[in-house]
Amino acid sequence: MFEIKFRNLRDPNFHSAVQVIGGSRGYSSTRSAYKVSKLLKDIGAESDICERLFLEKVQSFGAEIANNKFQIPDDRVFEWTKAIDEFLDTPVTLHHDKLSLSDLEKINLSPLDISAFEPVIDFG
Repeated sequence: MFEIKFRNLRDPNFHSAVQVIGGSRGYSSTRSAYKVSKLLKDIGAESDICERLFLEKVQSFGAEIANNKFQIPDDRVFEWTKAIDEFLDTPVTLHHDKLSLSDLEKINLSPLDISAFEPVIDFG
């Protein structure tokens, strides 16, 4: 069991790493592939929850959303900045073990992928 934050779930680089890891066939074993698939399924579910709550937060500040873009009213920008920082620091508990380097060693991850996915990897 470990925690990540909404900040990770909203990070496009994190999602890119999820795509690379999820689409790879280079796992050291079927067991590793299964472990990864279960973790990524839960990350996807938590991402959906995070996105729904983010949109609710945006709307609570009086912003209208169109084409995945929104504008916070000028008189609420300072308040928004504080609220969104708190929101992004919301912890998410994943009931899995972190992925080990041996689980991922045959996958061609870029340094950016590794950096983005760092909260999910056990480097020990």
